[in-house]
Amino acid sequence: MGKPKRLWCIKTKIACNQNIWVKADSASTDEAGSLFFFVRGDDLAKLALAREKWSAVIECDPITRKPLIDIEWCGHGMDKEPCRS
Repeated sequence: MGKPKRLWCIKTKIACNQNIWVKADSASTDEAGSLFFFVRGDDLAKLALAREKWSAVIECDPITRKPLIDIEWCGHGMDKEPCRS
């Protein structure tokens, strides 16, 4: 099993700079809006965040950490800048 190939940035107020970086193979949400990250070969999530703990998630380039899509943050008191290291 190799290292996870995908990188996500999660906008959250629980981190000091409002960004959490997660390397995983996949991400999903459940019916309640909780966010889960998985690594290939494991049945259990490596990280789970309740809906009230995150406001946005964006997949980023694992090398440059730049979003894979053009995005402008707004609302919920978050930065209006894309994720940054």
